[in-house]
Amino acid sequence: MRGGWMPALAGLALILAGGCASSVEQENEAAGRGATKAFEAYARALREGDCPAAYALLSPNLRRRATPEEFRGHYMANREHYLQMAASKVEKTLYDDFRVALKVTDGAGVLEWVFMVPENGGWRVDDAGRDLAELCRRLPSGRP
Repeated sequence: MRGGWMPALAGLALILAGGCASSVEQENEAAGRGATKAFEAYARALREGDCPAAYALLSPNLRRRATPEEFRGHYMANREHYLQMAASKVEKTLYDDFRVALKVTDGAGVLEWVFMVPENGGWRVDDAGRDLAELCRRLPSGRP
């Protein structure tokens, strides 16, 4: 038999590789949908002024760096910016091995990246633009 088993094996490998790529794409799409829904819940909590709900959607990393009271104080002092973030719409999602980056457009048309990380089967905000990063840099508690 001309060609033998090697070409058949190579063909099978290509078919399987295509199936794996498709599976990874499906997992990425599912992660993007989950992260987007979590961001939308965070934005809804910000719009409603529900600081405990918004705080609960922060990653463990951010919750270690700001107490609920510090988060609420920062929200109250920067409410306009938080409301602008709450008006954001997700334009694009990017994935890596451990997080999803959401490209969002806020109410003023300014683009920002919001990073989401998995936690207990859900998604949490790990960094949401300039505002949360600034909060965590200037904490009065001096925690890292």
